[in-house]
Amino acid sequence: MKNNEEKIYGIYPGCLSRLEEIENFSELDFYEAIDYIGEIIWRCNHDMADGRIEVVDLTELQYALEYLVDKTRKFGVELPEPEPGKHLTPSKSYLAWFQFYYNHFHYTLTDEEWNKYQKAKKNKEDISKFMPKGSWKDLLEEEKEKTR
Repeated sequence: MKNNEEKIYGIYPGCLSRLEEIENFSELDFYEAIDYIGEIIWRCNHDMADGRIEVVDLTELQYALEYLVDKTRKFGVELPEPEPGKHLTPSKSYLAWFQFYYNHFHYTLTDEEWNKYQKAKKNKEDISKFMPKGSWKDLLEEEKEKTR
């Protein structure tokens, strides 16, 4: 990035490197990276607020997070276009996408299943039996039904 270019949330990758590799992430890779970075940001903010750690600048992590979120468009997620000086606003579409994976990996899989999933993924084995059933788009349809 050139010094005179504006850093825009959703476009500027922040502290991320190996962007060519990120371009080839699977949908699951994007979810896991977003969940991981989001957890770091949340934990740091929480610990700073409680005085457990010194105040640190998380801006580069926030840029990285929103860069990854914007890339979920390739999976059908609808998001507003990035705008200079503004954070990327999570849409209903993005929230459904994230919640679909979050609920499955945090609440559906048991600890034993989670450990087996991690081992299988690390060993490049088939992980299909650990994946959520259905589609994240089903959550959008459920939301539409509730509002009718």
